[in-house]
Amino acid sequence: MSRPKTGPIEILVRAAWLEDKVDALPAVKGTIAAAWMDSRNRHMTAVTELRAELDRAIPPISARNDNGTFTVASMGIRTTSTMGIACALRNWITLARRKAQDPDRSL
Repeated sequence: MSRPKTGPIEILVRAAWLEDKVDALPAVKGTIAAAWMDSRNRHMTAVTELRAELDRAIPPISARNDNGTFTVASMGIRTTSTMGIACALRNWITLARRKAQDPDRSL
């Protein structure tokens, strides 16, 4: 199977799709420990489901955790974060948009 074209439009489409997915993740919030844990559990369940969806995407989006450093890679763009997978995904979206605006730019 040949690799799909990765040009500025494809990158912007992927960034918009991914932004919708990240924005839909439930927030972790609450001032009482039980409420916070419930919201965190909902968030982590949604993250697990999103990671499975990213693995099935064409081209796939690699989203990995290596000892607290979260890495996201797809379409020749790679980002990291130590603040969680959602932050690494948002970093990827930002960098992807920059790359799409200036394809010759070194990232």
